[in-house]
Amino acid sequence: MRRKDRQVVAIKEMEKIISRCQVCHLALSDPHGHPYALALNFGYQPGSAPVLYFHCAKEGRKLDLIRANPRAAFIIDRALELITGPMACDWGMNYESVMGTGGIATVTDPEERRRGLDLVMAHYGNSSPAYLPASLEDTLVLKLTITEMTGKRKG
Repeated sequence: MRRKDRQVVAIKEMEKIISRCQVCHLALSDPHGHPYALALNFGYQPGSAPVLYFHCAKEGRKLDLIRANPRAAFIIDRALELITGPMACDWGMNYESVMGTGGIATVTDPEERRRGLDLVMAHYGNSSPAYLPASLEDTLVLKLTITEMTGKRKG
């Protein structure tokens, strides 16, 4: 990282940033190396191998790409304050972010699927979610096991 003064290295600080963010931008690539990025709701599970969980439909482009190449990157960020000034180069943004890489796969174990969905719901404030059985059946859960993660903060 070029700006070491902005780097966040403590895992607990990165987890605080993650807890304050609302969207995870997931980056995948197709078999020809073309990038594909999308914004998703997420849940986070701390641990020695931290995990991001996502929910989605059972078909679509991202699933095709994951089956072809399970390597993924992500960024979770939030803007804190727009900085303005008299000259264009005086403008900027105070922000905090966490980014990383890992392997992504579909979750097949029913208990882990439920736990992943519960983490997504808890991230947005519902710590006791109720699910319709049909909704659970129609929902796919993705698990990104994080292998590398770093944080950055300005302001």
